[in-house]
Amino acid sequence: MAGLLADLPPSVPRVTVNRLCGSGLEAVIGAARAVETGDATTVIAGGVELMSRAPWVLQKPSAGFPRGDETLHSTALGWRMVNSRLPGKWTVALGEGAEILADRYHLSRNAQDAFALRSHERAAAAWDRGDFAAEVVRPGA
Repeated sequence: MAGLLADLPPSVPRVTVNRLCGSGLEAVIGAARAVETGDATTVIAGGVELMSRAPWVLQKPSAGFPRGDETLHSTALGWRMVNSRLPGKWTVALGEGAEILADRYHLSRNAQDAFALRSHERAAAAWDRGDFAAEVVRPGA
């Protein structure tokens, strides 16, 4: 959809990646792989992750016209229904997983925020130094 909204013609191949919070990175990895293998020479990749907008879905009915109540499932765990045979600890939502790790490794919110700030500062400095200039083409540049 992003390609169409960017006015790229329908003849330009494209793909949508849904890896929840990993979508943008997975898109960039796939783009790099396509260039590295020679499948493409120029690729546009990016992503937006917004788990608060993850939709609720229904399972596909076993009959064409189901009767009775249907159960909605949150897709915050992905575009799948959780298999009841999976251990519950494997299927926690991302926010809950972060809380579990914070408790397990005694990571305070301040420590997490400091790490995030440091990461963003390092990324901004790399952009300012031009570390990615050979890999990135900016619109209008």
